[in-house]
Amino acid sequence: MTYLFFDFCPRVFHQIRTLYGITPHEYLKSIGPENIIGSMVMGNINTLTEQCSTGKSGSFFYYTPDSKYMMKTISHSEFERLKFILKNYYEHLAKYPHSLITRYFGLHKIKYKTESGGVQRIYFIIMANVFNTTRSIDTRYDLKGSKHGRMTRKNPTDVVEPGVALKDLDFDKDNISLDLDPIDKAALMK
Repeated sequence: MTYLFFDFCPRVFHQIRTLYGITPHEYLKSIGPENIIGSMVMGNINTLTEQCSTGKSGSFFYYTPDSKYMMKTISHSEFERLKFILKNYYEHLAKYPHSLITRYFGLHKIKYKTESGGVQRIYFIIMANVFNTTRSIDTRYDLKGSKHGRMTRKNPTDVVEPGVALKDLDFDKDNISLDLDPIDKAALMK
């Protein structure tokens, strides 16, 4: 079986990675195409350190072996949308390098023929892993700032697996508060 790997907008993403001190060697060592193909297409996730739960969109999230990056499968329309906004996205990061928006470092596609003769395409993005820390993470929250449909647990006593992200209403019900450094708090509030 032949797999084709496509790297979209490589110059722009190289510039974005350069803004954050990521060398081409470092990046390729973390996300090398052979790691991605082996992991995403062939169902062999041994090269990835952890598989995250799928989101409502049906996307899959994977961590790279060094935990520096997350890979997220995306739909064709999300793929086209990112290409459409990429110029503005880059300009924003260049102007505001400490921005709190998600940092995307690559946009890719894998194309291959299925056993039935059809063509399969997998679109995915590479982004910074906000969970890359030496600290132990017991609970994760995916906070969007909305309360509509934003609950993982059906009952407050339900136990969820450590890799499953809780949501905004779970955060409220758990009565969680954040203790931020004053500088970080000011940036977040701004």
